[in-house]
Amino acid sequence: PADEGLELIFVLQTTPTQQSTLEAVLLDRADPKSSRFRQWLSHEQLRELTAAEEAHAAAAFAFLHAHGVYDARLNRLGDRIRARMTVAQAEEALGVTLYSYTHVDKTRLRIVRSDGPYSLPAEVAGAVAMVSELLRFPNPPRVLEGDAEALRSGGDASSDAWSSCGVSNCRNKVTPDVLQERYGYDTISKAQSGNSMGVAEFQYQYYDDADVAAFNDACDVSASVDAFDGFDGSSNKASICTNLGGCTEALLDVETIGGVAGPTPLTFMYSSSYSIIDYADELTDMDNAPLVNSVSYGNDEQQQTSSVYMQSCSTAFLQAGLLGLTVFISSGDQGA
Repeated sequence: PADEGLELIFVLQTTPTQQSTLEAVLLDRADPKSSRFRQWLSHEQLRELTAAEEAHAAAAFAFLHAHGVYDARLNRLGDRIRARMTVAQAEEALGVTLYSYTHVDKTRLRIVRSDGPYSLPAEVAGAVAMVSELLRFPNPPRVLEGDAEALRSGGDASSDAWSSCGVSNCRNKVTPDVLQERYGYDTISKAQSGNSMGVAEFQYQYYDDADVAAFNDACDVSASVDAFDGFDGSSNKASICTNLGGCTEALLDVETIGGVAGPTPLTFMYSSSYSIIDYADELTDMDNAPLVNSVSYGNDEQQQTSSVYMQSCSTAFLQAGLLGLTVFISSGDQGA
């Protein structure tokens, strides 16, 4: 519908010097031999390194205002504008026709994309590197079945570990005990003060407290979700998990990270649309972002051919690193 709401991110142009400076500063502060090791930056300090020229932001805001879009804000780091508009406003401003698509198998998944490349006036194109989430389609998440015997032969996990969760459908699966035997970490019985962790979920992957509780009882762990951050304004909808049989990917994430580090506070970050740049922008804008973050969704070169998009994501994760955040992202198999 023409009056449907749509949120787009306008990534502002920055310079190659800014990019190389970010890389150098992060490598220096991540080096144990450096005198600045782990001296992470505040948002204000990072903005001095990463903000786009004020003229670029002014040109982008003027363009949005000319098309009646006033629900727009510059992020804390000064290089991305998040703008909320109607479909009709987006089509007029960017010279596209937008369509709503659903997946042939995962029919609950819905995505809005343009019918072709968008365009910007020359004076705006010089200020804006990219408008995100108009082109290309991400692959939906899928959980792959592993070869249990191959996994077992690859290490020295005991037979007890492989059946430690006590229910038949967990046998020969990778349980928390298997992970602990394989990697040799100590049992975490108490959260370290100041530590925190997060998972990122998209496309109707919610969580169900009852399922998490059943996992805890079976595997003798203490997984839990301590905070929900719907960065698109969403709230958790556990009924999708219980009534429609969804949420496998999200529950796998919550229960795995909770099985390893359960007492550590866990934030569940969610958006109904899948966008790596959207997630990274939200993460780097937070006052108290989770310190260790897991994203079990891939976005490889088969899905994403835009070098500008990939560079923009890389910049956002450099920024996260300089704020002292760690982000693990899946690779190779679309997130399983």
